[in-house]
Amino acid sequence: MVGEAAKVVLRLAGIKDVWSRTRGETRTTVNFVKAVYDALRNTYKFKHPKDW
Repeated sequence: MVGEAAKVVLRLAGIKDVWSRTRGETRTTVNFVKAVYDALRNTYKFKHPKDW
């Protein structure tokens, strides 16, 4: 289950349907939101095999 803060970040990113899971401590909202943002940012580093 994802916290409300992550849902807001994902909604702002335009993601409407996602499966996610948290691990570790999620009590610090600012750090949790930053981790979600960083995870989204890292998805753009992935290159599709067509781009190789």
